[in-house]
Amino acid sequence: MSVRVLPITLFFDDTSGNRSKKWNCFDSWIMNIAAFPLDESNKYENNFFLCTNNQEVTAMEMVKPLTDNLLKLEKGLVIYVAERQKDVFVIVPVLFFRGDNVRQPKLAMNKRSRANHPCRFCY
Repeated sequence: MSVRVLPITLFFDDTSGNRSKKWNCFDSWIMNIAAFPLDESNKYENNFFLCTNNQEVTAMEMVKPLTDNLLKLEKGLVIYVAERQKDVFVIVPVLFFRGDNVRQPKLAMNKRSRANHPCRFCY
């Protein structure tokens, strides 16, 4: 059985259904594959929508339902690849969370630059 490692990154940002982000603001999580070159990574078809919310919910509250699936992917899964007609063991680690300057403090537990452990690998 062959093994494939496919690192991903998660992106959190606010978008709007209007011209201004003041009204109808949506907070969204998007996933893309970290191993792609930048020109491929920025293509629309290589960004995968995970979830969105337009209520007053923090980024960490939004990602809680996704954590079980993300942990299963980091531990690895056996999947069937139809092109090769065989099973492949796939490991999908989350490399990092991306976001703009306004969103990064929310991902770092709202401690801003005072955070001792801004990412999960710092523990």
